[in-house]
Amino acid sequence: DNPTGRALARRLLKPRIPYTDVHDYQLEALCKMMDGIDVLATIKTGAGKSAYFYMFIMLLHAFLEDQSLQEVLKRPVPQNPCMVVIYPTNGLEVEQEATFRSYGLRALAINQDTLQDARSRGEDLWNASSNGVSLLLLGPEQLTSKGFEKLLQTKQFKDRVVGLGIDEVHLLDTWGSGFRIAFKQIGHVRARLPTRVVEICVTATAVQGDPLDRICRFAGLKAGQYHRIHRSNARSELRLLFRPLKHGLGGWEFPDLHWVVEEGRNILIFVQTIAIQFRLVAYLFRQLSGSRNANLERIRMYNSMGYSEYNKKTRDLLRNPEHQGVICVATSCLLVGISLPGIRDVIFAGNPSNADDLMQGGGRADRLGLFGDGRIIVYYSEKAMKQARDLVDTPISTRRTLKSKSHTHQADPLDITMARLLLADCKTAEQNSIYDNPSEDAPCLCGSCVGQTPSSQTPPICACSGCTPE
Repeated sequence: DNPTGRALARRLLKPRIPYTDVHDYQLEALCKMMDGIDVLATIKTGAGKSAYFYMFIMLLHAFLEDQSLQEVLKRPVPQNPCMVVIYPTNGLEVEQEATFRSYGLRALAINQDTLQDARSRGEDLWNASSNGVSLLLLGPEQLTSKGFEKLLQTKQFKDRVVGLGIDEVHLLDTWGSGFRIAFKQIGHVRARLPTRVVEICVTATAVQGDPLDRICRFAGLKAGQYHRIHRSNARSELRLLFRPLKHGLGGWEFPDLHWVVEEGRNILIFVQTIAIQFRLVAYLFRQLSGSRNANLERIRMYNSMGYSEYNKKTRDLLRNPEHQGVICVATSCLLVGISLPGIRDVIFAGNPSNADDLMQGGGRADRLGLFGDGRIIVYYSEKAMKQARDLVDTPISTRRTLKSKSHTHQADPLDITMARLLLADCKTAEQNSIYDNPSEDAPCLCGSCVGQTPSSQTPPICACSGCTPE
């Protein structure tokens, strides 16, 4: 990691990557990884977190193709190198598999669905992953499987595994302590891999203080032994709106959301339970049947229990920016990672329990900046506002005890970060405070960004609903 090394890495990567140039903050991490240094990267949604994974493998391939370059490396590169990447959802795994393959890389996603499909074809995915696969994409549940355990004992695989990637690493602190207990297994994987393996953890949301410390502890990142890239996660091009929920979510009528039917925009609506999801979809069907555009295919339901073919079609509909008018009601399985450029607005029917879920889910809106009028809309109840006031007024020690006692697998309690956002006058300023966002990111001087004005954490005129009421 020095100016000469970064220039070399950029030159090697430019003809291989699917766009103009490598961002400086991507190059920074890649060169650290080539030197064997672990990395934790916090950058905003849509800024290219997945590139850390595939660019690392591309860079290794480039060095293998030109043996004269090997002398500049601190560590030898094994033939046919492989990186294991842990993803939080099956849908994201499959999406990334297709993306990486389109870049000419041999990627393989292994989860319950792909294993079942492979068995029906008489294939063994674990056996296929032992040799020839450059990016092995796994869900956390697979980390305790017999197939993965057998793979780790295979010399052919152990000789070539060089990297461990953890996508959406903040979930180690949220999902890992809740209903996705399998996330805690991620912290044990590093100890089971060869010592040469370098780790890269990425997220858009790492709350400063205890949450960040817990993330690092779960991921095996030790203070002073990893490199941190910390850029602002604010997306000032999206308008953050908080609206009071005038009607409850417990019945079959949702008049607060009636307007979405005639909006003509691709809208993603997050709900907290499948029961609410089913009732809201039924309500939207009834409203749509009497509208001027009564194509019922516009209303979609997305959750982890849905058929993979149906969920794929939903993602395809939301991927096309020119195809507008789709309304997708989803659970948390669409909160993170997946890039669907056609989504224009994100709505939370009932406030999320924490700021991470809000920023991650809201980050699905206008991913490529094609619309310029994307919105994140949070419908909150008066009960949530009361809980927020009580939580902010509660001493920290008591607050932790109350949170522990109130936690259930059905619903997460309101987190202090969400309470602060609900009560804040300026939502954007509160977001910057929660995540310790830099006032300005270091300008990126790559070929794609040179000449652009560095993004500021607070625009000249804040468009959040606290500063600019609707």
